[in-house]
Amino acid sequence: MIRFANRVQITFLTLLILTIAQSLAWAQQYPLRVLDFDDGLTKSAFYEVAKDKQGYMWLASDAALVKYDGTEFKYYTVRDGFSGNYVMDIDFDANNNMWISTYGGGIARFDGTLFHAYNTNNGFPSNYVRSLTISTNGDMWVASEDMGVIRLEKGKEPLVLKDGNGKPFFNPWCLMEDSNGDIWVAAIGGIGKFNKQNNYAYELMYSVNYTFTSLAEDKDGFVWGGGAYFLVKVKGDSVVDCSNLLPPGTIIFDMHVGKQDGKLYLATADKLMILDKDSIAYLDRSNGIKNAQFWDVYEDESNDIWLSSGGGGVVKYDTRGITMYDHQNELVFGSMILDIVEDNRGRLIFGTELNGYFYFENGKFNKFDQPGIKDIVTAYATVYSKVYNQTLFTSATGNIYWMRDNKVIHSYEPEKKDVKLIYDIEFIDSNRVMILSDQGCYQITPGINYPERLKGIPDGFYRTVFVDTENFHWILSDKGEIFKWKNGVATNLKEQINPEHYNLLEGYYDTYHHLYWFATNAGLIVWDGTNRLVLHSKNGLNADMPSSIVQDDEHRIWIGHDRGLTCINLENRTFKYIGYDEGFITVGANLRSLLLSDQGHLWVGSVNNMYKIDLDKLEPKNKHTQLRLQKISFREKVYFKEDYFTDSIPEIYLDYNENNLLIDLAALDFMNAAKVKYSWMLKGYDKDFMPYAYLSEVNYTNLTPGDYEFIARAIDSDGYETNQLSVFIHIEKPFWEKIWFYILEVLVFGTIVVLSFAFSSRSSNNRFGQIMTFLTIIILFESFIFYLSAYINPLTNGIPVFQLGMNILLAAILQPMEQGVKKLMKRGISTKNN
Repeated sequence: MIRFANRVQITFLTLLILTIAQSLAWAQQYPLRVLDFDDGLTKSAFYEVAKDKQGYMWLASDAALVKYDGTEFKYYTVRDGFSGNYVMDIDFDANNNMWISTYGGGIARFDGTLFHAYNTNNGFPSNYVRSLTISTNGDMWVASEDMGVIRLEKGKEPLVLKDGNGKPFFNPWCLMEDSNGDIWVAAIGGIGKFNKQNNYAYELMYSVNYTFTSLAEDKDGFVWGGGAYFLVKVKGDSVVDCSNLLPPGTIIFDMHVGKQDGKLYLATADKLMILDKDSIAYLDRSNGIKNAQFWDVYEDESNDIWLSSGGGGVVKYDTRGITMYDHQNELVFGSMILDIVEDNRGRLIFGTELNGYFYFENGKFNKFDQPGIKDIVTAYATVYSKVYNQTLFTSATGNIYWMRDNKVIHSYEPEKKDVKLIYDIEFIDSNRVMILSDQGCYQITPGINYPERLKGIPDGFYRTVFVDTENFHWILSDKGEIFKWKNGVATNLKEQINPEHYNLLEGYYDTYHHLYWFATNAGLIVWDGTNRLVLHSKNGLNADMPSSIVQDDEHRIWIGHDRGLTCINLENRTFKYIGYDEGFITVGANLRSLLLSDQGHLWVGSVNNMYKIDLDKLEPKNKHTQLRLQKISFREKVYFKEDYFTDSIPEIYLDYNENNLLIDLAALDFMNAAKVKYSWMLKGYDKDFMPYAYLSEVNYTNLTPGDYEFIARAIDSDGYETNQLSVFIHIEKPFWEKIWFYILEVLVFGTIVVLSFAFSSRSSNNRFGQIMTFLTIIILFESFIFYLSAYINPLTNGIPVFQLGMNILLAAILQPMEQGVKKLMKRGISTKNN
């Protein structure tokens, strides 16, 4: 039995804590988030997505203008002031006014409170506006269906622009300002531009008898134009027809050049196409999107891509994470990827179930053409040794090929009687290799034409083998045996590690934490040499049948399973799950093989696809979830409501009876708002911040007059802290607690005492004097009760019988007090008479 240091035991205890804390197992959603009817959207077509300076999303639909705060949707229609519900475009001017174009209602401006409509009823030339754009000099350019291109200069009437024949431009669809300040127009029949240097004179740049609907400028200064069946790029006098890159029948509705990655995103009638140089990736229904008819592409400040769907819904696709390879240059895997290795040339070698071996080099996939290797059909196992600089290739039927420097140096082709179904292979030393088969474990030596049974290992079905730092080979059986083997000596550790006899699928030795990991058909076994733990779907793993294990450079453990990937971070005690919503194909996402390449990429083989994950991009380094204070209110009265142009929160001043507050917060996490946790503190009332909770409404009641500061913060769905916001709140004292009222009370009491003395000294006015004396006694008694109750009430703890007893005792002093005051009055009167 291997003994481990205390550090290892501490690490394992950390892992135990990790599994007990179910709240640490949370799903991090990376590239895909679909907002549709289930999230509260109406069943409408969405044509445009935009974000205002406050961080709220705005959606243009065929039924309304929609505002989304990450939690709920708010709808604006003609009842709110504009004259057409069919909203097609959104833009913002330098003063942060929002402008919208409508089909049937002209355009409208939203100033943060009200909408102002401009249509044919009040001087605007057209009601049917497809799109608008605001140039850097503040002019607005409008593409209308019936009046062509309209220009609105500051302080001038709208101007309908004419072509060389003096006619309005026919059916423009899209307008765009390029980096030179020229205004480009995509229309039926081609694309052109209004040249800024030539007083915005029109120049036709490309003409064809088809409709162009979209424009975008890339980093090299090329302007791309797309539409029905055509894709071109234009720069100066150069026009390049790129339509051959499109699948037949492609209709482009919108396009966008990524600010960071420079890729061209094409929103089409049935998919999102991402053009990177000469290759195209697709995002469509196979990625889990219910309706993939995309009308608009928008990139926010975090470089996340938003797509509006013509059939309803909005999709968020960020640039982190996963690249899928299912075919390239007509090369198709067509089957399960069973094993991945990397050789000394940096080539990634993939063994597949039905199509043999592929390798990935210089950005391309290729088939091996070496004799023997090219004929392999089923490849369960491959291994590369840096020590021996050799790669082993195997076929399921037992053929083995040794390759060095891209040449086959040895081969083993078994005779019919020696054919065994090989499931895994590993180097024993420079001359021998170990094979695991359905008939036991054997060693093969080049030059010897028969397999030799491995000493110490009984017959059985052995599936996989791995090696630890002490050069022990760990041999795993399909029926649950675990043998630790070295130099012909084997120890069966099944009862210590796997007493349930789970089927073993994969094993891995973690050199950093000194832990052994075993993938089984009932969960993931973790063993430190003494203690064992089983991880599964009920305590954080998100799956019950892991099949592959690898460790990255940050010592995180990655587990491939039938639902996707799970990352286990022992240092941070967290699980992170990457599944179907993050880019893996729903059908056949069984991740059978993992490899961490020298470039730091995690390569993942599934039942029919290959994925590459850039671990440096996987964590959202530029995420800026913004916390907003939406409203402070109580019942129907609103003390503060977030204004469209609000940059700072004003101080709140309330009356003494306005001391019940309901505070609404919103963290603009559009990936997963339900996973945002909020914390807050009211200085002057709370002693510390409240624990983080999934609660965005805060309620305070019966606040005493005084000064308070409300401070709030949040943690978004990826675990990142948002900004902290604060608001000063002052609750005014009632008038009876103010200095001037106290002075008035003293004056009134003094007047009563003086009157009591004055009238009690006269027999004719003795009755009035008695009344003044009685008032003096009552005032003194009530004042005594009022100030004393602040000390007595805590002693009674609110118990009625104790409270009643204290009140009786206090009432008992009323008569002695009355007698004392009367004696004082008589003494004062006697002194006066003498």
